[in-house]
Amino acid sequence: MLGSARQKDSSGGRRKAMIAAVCVGVPAIILLVLFLVFRNSLITGYALRCINKNDYGTARAISSLIGGESSEMLGEYIGLRMEINREYPEMLASFDLDKIQSLQKRARTLADDSADYRALGNEVKSLSDRLSGICRLIKEYENMRADVLDMMDVFAEINRLYTPDESGKNPSFTIGEEFSRVLTWEENCRILSEFSSSVSGGESIYLLSYLVSETYSECEEIRNQLEELRGKGYGDDDPIRVSGSGHKSFPDITGSSGVSLSVDRKEEYERYMYEGICRALTRSLSEYYTGI
Repeated sequence: MLGSARQKDSSGGRRKAMIAAVCVGVPAIILLVLFLVFRNSLITGYALRCINKNDYGTARAISSLIGGESSEMLGEYIGLRMEINREYPEMLASFDLDKIQSLQKRARTLADDSADYRALGNEVKSLSDRLSGICRLIKEYENMRADVLDMMDVFAEINRLYTPDESGKNPSFTIGEEFSRVLTWEENCRILSEFSSSVSGGESIYLLSYLVSETYSECEEIRNQLEELRGKGYGDDDPIRVSGSGHKSFPDITGSSGVSLSVDRKEEYERYMYEGICRALTRSLSEYYTGI
């Protein structure tokens, strides 16, 4: 009876030990399975953190641990980020649309290829969207550029009406014609203002903000003068010539480049304003610049 009891105790002890081993082993197996399942995501996430810390060497080294297609895509992304990091200061100093478009094309292709790889796919898509936004806004401004330059004629309008023609007389105009010009200038200014709002940091582009403000102000002044003519009994279609001589000047302002500019020298002003727009758009890539 005693031997039988000891045998039962021994058998029971082995079962408990096995159960304990299983209880310890099951979580370990689960952890191992989870690691194997999420191994690539963990490595990719660590590589992305290394990239954002300017540690491209480590990122490239551990990307080889993944293997296969995902490793190749991660390597391409590392190369893309290294190029942006290297070129960013130069792009900030001298905007290169061809370079931005080339980077965007590579990012878009990589975003499509890596869409099934969550961590990398999200990261690449964010970069692709940022580059696409820059290209879109530059194209948008270039499409309105001629209208912006036409809009800036508002600053020469009063002087034009006081400048004698070949006959020695000031040019003839009608209130209706002038109001039509003002409406066009105001509409172009509204579009330019909306564009400024769509640019990240657009309010900091001083030449752009100043131009919008001064255009509205000049349009209002011309409107007031036309209303005064109406008040004197002139109809909208009556030909009018202002008498006497007059000249309106606009103060010079200093842009971020240190150059003195004036809204009535429109080509020069617009050129420097465009450079400011390009710099603001390039700065939207600043989060991808980790320093050299």
